[in-house]
Amino acid sequence: MKKTSLVSLLSMLFLILSSLVAYYLKDQAYTTEWYSFFIGIGVMVIGGFLAATFKRSFLINVFCFLLNAVALGFFIRAWYHYRNFDNSLITVLLVSLSCVVYLWFFFGLLHIPLFNRHYGKFLVVYLVLSFIGYLFLIVTTKTTYLSTFGFYMIVEIAFLFSLSTKAHSLNEFFRNILISSYSIVIVAIIVAAIILGGEAIDFDVPGSGGFELRSPKDERIQNEGHP
Repeated sequence: MKKTSLVSLLSMLFLILSSLVAYYLKDQAYTTEWYSFFIGIGVMVIGGFLAATFKRSFLINVFCFLLNAVALGFFIRAWYHYRNFDNSLITVLLVSLSCVVYLWFFFGLLHIPLFNRHYGKFLVVYLVLSFIGYLFLIVTTKTTYLSTFGFYMIVEIAFLFSLSTKAHSLNEFFRNILISSYSIVIVAIIVAAIILGGEAIDFDVPGSGGFELRSPKDERIQNEGHP
């Protein structure tokens, strides 16, 4: 199966699960921004401990991937509490889908030979233009879902970097995806910093990593080494 298809599917599942968690937490009357935030931290830490202890277990890696999605949902709920707004379920699900469309658009551009040949430079330019476009939307519009989109895009961009790393088996590839999902740490830091600082600012921080960039176009992952 192609890497791009796998990442699209996994990122969609990740963001949908996060959206469902964030949405259904609104019915918990006792939930505050810090309560939600620290629950998210706890879930993330548990997942991190398991991921570090059982590196070669495919099932544990899948479980930790799901835990990170749940943790992101708690961070988004903390943000909603702080900003005193909410989004409908259909809105957050559409935001999740729009992030995946962002990936599809990126993949589509890679079919242009010039972009595919200069993948590293193209990726940097794409991320910079995405950041500029996002800032423009923040300045020119007033919506309750742009910040959610920005936080989700931090994770989505990290998934883009995971596509650029070499993997010889499904286990190795999924491990790269799991590591990318820990970009939720950036979301946690931003949410905590804004709440502590008392400044409600919507912004996006692109994920980064020390990866050797390789174009994911036409790469496939063989289902080998699967325990």
